[in-house]
Amino acid sequence: MFIKLNMTKNNSILYTCYSCGNETHHKLVFTHTATLLYEQIYENIYYEPFEYFVYSCGVCEGLLILGGFHHELVGDISDYQRLYPKGPSLVPPPHLLGKEFEVPEKLIQVYEKAWPLRINNPEAFTNQVRRALEYICVDQGANGSNLFRKLQDLSGKGIFPETVADLASQIRIIGNIGSHASETEIDIWDAILIDELFRTIIDYVYIAPSKLERLKERFSSRNT
Repeated sequence: MFIKLNMTKNNSILYTCYSCGNETHHKLVFTHTATLLYEQIYENIYYEPFEYFVYSCGVCEGLLILGGFHHELVGDISDYQRLYPKGPSLVPPPHLLGKEFEVPEKLIQVYEKAWPLRINNPEAFTNQVRRALEYICVDQGANGSNLFRKLQDLSGKGIFPETVADLASQIRIIGNIGSHASETEIDIWDAILIDELFRTIIDYVYIAPSKLERLKERFSSRNT
């Protein structure tokens, strides 16, 4: 493995650490370039340079890894894809998705702002995830006077199958707890589980159908 030191550009960036939850400066530790598989079209295999940027949190010294394929890296380094720790990005790489892929931008914004709260304020995080559910209902044209009714409507229409409907219902209930004075406490581990369940809903409603279309496109192109 070839590691090249780069201490002359972007030595320090202000970032939210997903290990300790603090917004703090991260110091560049090293950079690394690898040549990785990017795509295969028919029998043509395409490899592209992939750039890694490794930083250390100024508070907990946990690592932050940013990066991406070289030809996709534009703008400031703080805008690059966060590779580690797992972050709030809901959108997979574009070459894995079908042409009709779309997650509502407002939903992405709400989720990305809420995600760091899992550690510092789990109750606020669950409340914001409940809010994100409301955006899904709006996007999917749910009818009802409140979130409970809207989720029932999506279930009745088949947009949410039974298991997904149950996930959404539990998030709604726990989100209500996070919004009101209650003796029931929501801790970090509750928030992490809620985060995983919410991402499952996103995957079912938006991402999995797009990946399925992408797979169909790939195989149909081989038969033409």
